[in-house]
Amino acid sequence: MALASSTYSAGYPVSAVNDNQRSGAGWGGGGGWKDATSGAFPDWVQISFNGTKSIDRLGSSLRWAL
Repeated sequence: MALASSTYSAGYPVSAVNDNQRSGAGWGGGGGWKDATSGAFPDWVQISFNGTKSIDRLGSSLRWAL
């Protein structure tokens, strides 16, 4: 389960941060998370796993739309 400090709309769900899609495909149509507080920081995302998991990679793609 993923939680976030805020979410802009249903087109930018926080669940998109943990969907194994790193290209940003589908941005605005469910393919990326966007916070609802443009220009206000900090923003955060928390992912809770059901049990112990091995994490073999982390990635971040920032898009600025102020």
